[in-house]
Amino acid sequence: MSTDAGLLSSLTQLREFGISFIRNVPTQEGEVARVAQRIGPIRDTFYGRHWDVRSVKNAKNIAYTSLDLMLHQDLMYFEAPPGLQFLHALEVTVPTGGESLFVDGFRVAETLRRTHPHHFDTLVRVPVTYNYVHPHQHRIMRHPIISFDPHNAETHLFYSPPFEGPLDVPPEDVVPFYEAYREFTKLVDDPQYRLQFRLQAGDLVAFNNRRLLHGRTGFDPSSGNRHLQGTYVDWDDFKSRASIIRRLCSTQTPSAASS
Repeated sequence: MSTDAGLLSSLTQLREFGISFIRNVPTQEGEVARVAQRIGPIRDTFYGRHWDVRSVKNAKNIAYTSLDLMLHQDLMYFEAPPGLQFLHALEVTVPTGGESLFVDGFRVAETLRRTHPHHFDTLVRVPVTYNYVHPHQHRIMRHPIISFDPHNAETHLFYSPPFEGPLDVPPEDVVPFYEAYREFTKLVDDPQYRLQFRLQAGDLVAFNNRRLLHGRTGFDPSSGNRHLQGTYVDWDDFKSRASIIRRLCSTQTPSAASS
């Protein structure tokens, strides 16, 4: 990521696979924002420009506990959820557990389209309500789980069970939706689609928040620490940066691009 060629490699991985890994990032607070800004401006949210993921007492969000964190995507209750998410491991001393989980939602959706096309069509058509209701934040947004923009040939996933609100659809859509939702969730939970690994201090993972679902296995907080920092960048900024870097690298000599 420190060179244009290295940045292009990460951007290409994000475009093709939805995920990219960076090793040996300095374990200093705020480093995640420095890396992310190589791609684009930080997407500031009510969580801040960057935020901590660690187990704390009396947490209001399950992400800030040591419990299993089910597969989901972030901020689905926004009109335009962040396109890229970055997670940087600052300290990981727990001996077991705390493993990161990822599932390629595009692959799951394609499998559903191939095996149960009527369920796929239902999840494209029927919107789900996502909400976040707290004393100082009240956000409600409706998205279908699978969203395809034919004008720009872009697909986005919207899947966040912890923040789903009541289904607000015509009565005739209720049963078809839950049948389709059940099949989609079965695929999400199928181990063959899951990438599971343990981040080490200095590791940073960047991923497409509108494609990949992410989660975490539980761990014993009394056995050690697990401290990550995260941040977001918008998808429009990713696309712009990727286009610029591709053009820049294509006009450089091999030695100049890698210097």
